[in-house]
Amino acid sequence: TTYVSQLSEELRRAFSINVTILAKDGGPQGATILGGGPGKFILRTLRELERLAPDAVHAHGHWYSLAAALLYRRRHTKTKVVFTQHTEFEDLSRIRRWLLRLLLSQPEFFAAVSEDLLGRTLRSVRPHVRTRVVYPGVSVRPAAPGEIETLRETADLLGQGPFIAFVGPLSYERKSQGVAELVRSMKRVRQRFPGAVLLVAGDGRHRKPLEDLADREIPRGSVFLGTVENPAAVFAVADVVAHISLQEGLPLAVLEAMAWGRPIVATPAGGIPE
Repeated sequence: TTYVSQLSEELRRAFSINVTILAKDGGPQGATILGGGPGKFILRTLRELERLAPDAVHAHGHWYSLAAALLYRRRHTKTKVVFTQHTEFEDLSRIRRWLLRLLLSQPEFFAAVSEDLLGRTLRSVRPHVRTRVVYPGVSVRPAAPGEIETLRETADLLGQGPFIAFVGPLSYERKSQGVAELVRSMKRVRQRFPGAVLLVAGDGRHRKPLEDLADREIPRGSVFLGTVENPAAVFAVADVVAHISLQEGLPLAVLEAMAWGRPIVATPAGGIPE
């Protein structure tokens, strides 16, 4: 969401391009949310594209966004299609690899957010397509006045510390497995620093199991903040940013933490070493 939102803002600012964002769900502010499962999303996207008549469609992340773009191009052959992959494709059976190869071989360009992610996909799926690595950038917004104090009060952090922060979605299994390792490691951290608190900013289907794990492993030693639209306050409060994940494309949270000048501990997963 952040990548697409900031890319769209930059295209508008730098090139005066008219950009419309169509999202299945959870899109950035100003996006048209179409909802539904993959099939309904494709049909609804096609209707919107017919109305918008774009010169180019930049599909992101999911096979169904690319499928909608390619179906539109079949009727409007001058439209250009680009696809950007953000995270590794999971559960690739032989038939899923074959279907992905068909899809990924059709856009004008297939881009990935890191060399590691691009290489993994090319070796696994083997599409016949021009490729690029397009690293993300970040635009760091300062915390609004009082936002840091509000975070401290909301999370009941006054008089505690140091603070270790993780920022990222909790909807991917292998990413969340890394957060589980981080939760367990906090048990040792708190033996030396009893006031240490783990801040987890992010949401998804793995949030509840992770919260339950934290309640067992480090009672009163973690705060799950849910989705944080602007993580500036989290980075401002954090003494260390710990991005512990077993699956990555190239996480914006690490770039944002670098921009904030925070010490970072991270697993060498995906594009993080790049």
